[in-house]
Amino acid sequence: MHGNVWEWCLDGWNPSAYQAIRDEIAVDPLTPWNLGSNRVVGRGAHFYYGPGNGRSARRGNAPQTLRYLDNGFRAALSVEAVKFALENPVQAEAPLVEKNAKELLILKGHMGAVTSVAFSPDGKRLASASGDARNGEVKVWDATTGHETLTLKGHTSQVKSVAFSPDGKRLASASGDSTVKLWDAISGQETLTLKGNQLPIDSVAFCLDGKRLASSTNDGTVKVWDAASGQELLTLMTGHSATLLSMAFSQDGKRLATSSLDKTVKVWDATNGQELLTLNGQTNGVISLAFSPDGKRLASASADRTLKVWDVTSGQETLKLKGHTGAIRSVAYSADGKWLASASSDQTAKVWDATSGQETLTLKGHTGYVLSVAFSPDGKRLASASLDGTVKVWDVTPRHEDDKDRKNAAQDWKVWPKDSPPPAIAPFDAAQAKQHQEAWAKHLGVPVEYTNSIGMKFRLIPPGEFLMGATSKVIEGMITESTSAEYQAKLRSQTPQHKVILTQPIYLGVHEVTQGNYETVTGNKPSHFAATGTGREAVKDLETTRHPVDSVSWNDVAEFCAKLSEREKLSPFNFMSGAAARSANAGYRLPTEAEWERACRA
Repeated sequence: MHGNVWEWCLDGWNPSAYQAIRDEIAVDPLTPWNLGSNRVVGRGAHFYYGPGNGRSARRGNAPQTLRYLDNGFRAALSVEAVKFALENPVQAEAPLVEKNAKELLILKGHMGAVTSVAFSPDGKRLASASGDARNGEVKVWDATTGHETLTLKGHTSQVKSVAFSPDGKRLASASGDSTVKLWDAISGQETLTLKGNQLPIDSVAFCLDGKRLASSTNDGTVKVWDAASGQELLTLMTGHSATLLSMAFSQDGKRLATSSLDKTVKVWDATNGQELLTLNGQTNGVISLAFSPDGKRLASASADRTLKVWDVTSGQETLKLKGHTGAIRSVAYSADGKWLASASSDQTAKVWDATSGQETLTLKGHTGYVLSVAFSPDGKRLASASLDGTVKVWDVTPRHEDDKDRKNAAQDWKVWPKDSPPPAIAPFDAAQAKQHQEAWAKHLGVPVEYTNSIGMKFRLIPPGEFLMGATSKVIEGMITESTSAEYQAKLRSQTPQHKVILTQPIYLGVHEVTQGNYETVTGNKPSHFAATGTGREAVKDLETTRHPVDSVSWNDVAEFCAKLSEREKLSPFNFMSGAAARSANAGYRLPTEAEWERACRA
């Protein structure tokens, strides 16, 4: 299988995985990227390598975010997904089918827009903020029944932000009346008022120990307070060149982040006010921020309709999430850090896989801008607050795959089913490969070749056995031809050669995903070697829509597969779940490294 681009695989880069196998048999092997490193595997050879390097001699790795002119991919699909598609054909012009979450509660009682929402740490209560230019209020609700339990009044202008203390005993509210108020979250009694400058206070947040509280005003001032005494501990002039729009406190209390209409995000040392990072990349004002629970990542939501995720240590952009059609006004992490939620002016909220960036749910039902979102502590519910004056609580558990279905079936594999054709055991010639495909297609009741709704062709790859990797002799022979220590290390990572058993048939793209395929699904034209690309001189006068898409990252591939799956009414595949490669109901995905090498022989 020699292609024109270096092809992404599903696996994470973990050279020790080969070394650990030794004399064992690997059954349906897959190394999730986060179990090995923050890099993922690519296989094959691109157009300036010979076919000899395309099979096993080119095992490489790269960050998920890398886009280079030789990065491409081909898609894989389960037999069950093909059966579903054949029984439920989708026309090429069919719109995307979005998964919607189940609405559990709708909370009504506020007289104006609901600007902020927060769950209590035990998940039993929900606080929401509202008001107008003359009055502001906070309401507390029973998060199970939707019954209103408290109304907190005292602010003389709209309440813009609300937060529970980590122990759930106090509530903090920030208002346009230039104050932050602290309340007893059980009795509703006001316990403390913090007064800053004379400007509206837009946001408030507790640190994890509950001892400090941060607030921000739109002139770029952030204040850190003693949450017990109300003493001002730190005043931070952020230096943004335009209106400050958002502030976030990391849970460990070590960092603060601020964002502005100037399109930047700044990260600060929360103890001394030292600026640590300035993050550039959004093309419009950054409206909302959220730290991941471990404090290592920062999500930013922008009026440019995108979410970005940043590495807080390096400042590197690790994800860019697109899907909303309006400004994104709020972003929140789940307590386990696995999921992101966003709220938008397009009147929807969305749930995303926080690692892959894959969109998993769309929440529709509000009739105005969605201004705020918050996860319940167990991650099973999401609250959304809207300009329409309501709070909605949603069941977002459909995004989770059934853990039982995701268990590695290799644990239960013993022998091939008695009624199945014999496994395709390599080596075999082309005629034998064709016989294996035809026998398994007949057994499974599917065609050998399948064409999807946008013209992509897939061929059945039967289950079977083969030797994966290369022998030491072969590797050493190739090493003598290379002067790169890095490349030599990649070559050595393919030993020892070992037996692999793949128990599940799959469909794999006959060709790489083309530029035309990619544009049809995503609307984007990323390729270097395209009529509109920076390498257009190299393909002058050529019809490039049928050429392989190039310059796509592993994350771009995840987005493509998710959107194509939704288009064809399949469940988006979770790229971050290891054993989920065997999920019967999942849609398009990358082949595992073992499946890719197996296809070379099939």
